[in-house]
Amino acid sequence: MSDDWRVRADLESGEQAERLVRGLHEHEIEREARAVLGSGLTVSVGERTVFVYASHEEDARRAVDALADVLAEHGLSATIGLDRWHPDEERWDDAGAPLPRTPTERAAELAARERREAAESAERGPQWQLRIDFDSRRDAVEAVRRLEAEGLRARRGFRHVFVRCATEADARELAERLTREMPLDAELIVEGAPDDAWTATHPFAVLGGIAN
Repeated sequence: MSDDWRVRADLESGEQAERLVRGLHEHEIEREARAVLGSGLTVSVGERTVFVYASHEEDARRAVDALADVLAEHGLSATIGLDRWHPDEERWDDAGAPLPRTPTERAAELAARERREAAESAERGPQWQLRIDFDSRRDAVEAVRRLEAEGLRARRGFRHVFVRCATEADARELAERLTREMPLDAELIVEGAPDDAWTATHPFAVLGGIAN
């Protein structure tokens, strides 16, 4: 199921958010909500916000009404909003903001996404990476040498090589180029960069390091 719509309920405290979630899962409330929404609810909770996800706008708007009923029954107050996922910019936006329809509008969203990712990388370090999985350690070692010779900062974890990139577009452009240069059995994967690709692959490296 795709969750393209999201209802937000912003409450005054985390305790109230938890009370709302408990209320949604109480039997009588769940029964009423299921009657409104169909097969069930997809619910998550943040620090002070409860989210309900839906595949279609009609279900999401029904979820708004169901949340309002639960809030009233439990004596809670919240600011409720309705968001829609924008796939080009990869972010949630107010449901009133239309999706891009023309090539120019889509290009504008993609450019906005690039600017956001570049700003995040400048503030917190590269947020994307290209991961290259090899069948042999020797190929991985050789790949690191070649990448570093090009001025790229590459890190290796046994048969895996990681190259950090500022944006997803940068990572995909690099992957497209390297596909023609790497062994045929190498797998190139563009993914969000964890806080530390090395420790993510080698959780015991902190105990003194793992030999190359």
